[in-house]
Amino acid sequence: MSKFEVGNVVRLKSGSLAMTVADVDEDEVYCMYFDGHAVLEAEMPHEVLELCEPDVYQVTVVGNDDKVIVCPLTGIMYPIVDGEPVNDITPPALSVPSAE
Repeated sequence: MSKFEVGNVVRLKSGSLAMTVADVDEDEVYCMYFDGHAVLEAEMPHEVLELCEPDVYQVTVVGNDDKVIVCPLTGIMYPIVDGEPVNDITPPALSVPSAE
């Protein structure tokens, strides 16, 4: 029996982006993750993964009070206008925390 369940957040034991478990079978764990540009999928053996906390996108103030969301891995900055991210490659279902 696997220690991983659908919905768990995992990463490679050697270090990687946080990934969400989409499916689990006897031999493989099927994961989805966002690399800063697109949602990708990967499958890997149970033994190379560990449970972890999700990666966090943080709101940062730059320049003259301009707010951006910064991807923790890539450093890509997504502009925020009127409280909403405005970029075609903004992560889907991104919740924007308050920067106040």
